[in-house]
Parts: sequence; structure tokens; C-alpha cells
Amino acid sequence: MLGTPGYANTYADLCCSGSNPTTAIYTVGWAGDDGGADSSYGPNDPYSATSLMRWGNYDTVSGAVQWNSGEVPSGLTDGFANPVPGSHTLPASFYLNAQPSFWNDGIGIVQFLGRP
Repeated sequence: MLGTPGYANTYADLCCSGSNPTTAIYTVGWAGDDGGADSSYGPNDPYSATSLMRWGNYDTVSGAVQWNSGEVPSGLTDGFANPVPGSHTLPASFYLNAQPSFWNDGIGIVQFLGRP
């Protein structure tokens, strides 16, 4: 879940045309965290938003899971493009061929932060 209910009121503040960084769930591409250029952090990055993959995130602004195909960097031409997923089913692992053994306690209950 992304955002703080009652606080976040903007889904995204994207470089270099955003205007509401303080209450945005995503503040992307700005050199500083204030939605403006801060030379001590380096230059703004206008390509961050177009190369970031956001898929299947619940946010408190819309009150729903976001499955926006426009938030999948499928149009990149540098070899890093991702196809828009064909379904909302996530794999058991993004870095292993199967669910990691440490993710199951042996009786079918997934442990998260030490709690069943």
C-alpha cells in the first residue's frame, strides 16, 4: 500500500512538470525531495518516470490497485523495455524459478516479519 490515508492527495509528481511533491505518493526524477532542482543532489532526471515500472500497487489516493499499462516501460528502445504483463498474477519469485523455501513455514502459513 502506498501513501498515507488523509495525507497523500496526489498520485505522482513527476520531473520535470510536477507541482505537488509534498503530498504525492510518487516523487520521481527530481534532484531533491522537494519537487525542484537541488544542485547538491545533482541534476533532475526527466527519464526516471518513463523507465520506472509501477504495476499492481494499491494507493490511498485512488483507493484502488493500479494496473496502468502506461506505468510499464514497454516503449524503451535501449534493451530494457518490459512488456505489459498479460495478467495480474505475480510469479512466486522475481529472482528464483520457484517460491523460496524460506517463504513457507512447512505447514502452509507464510511468515511475514516473524508473524503468521
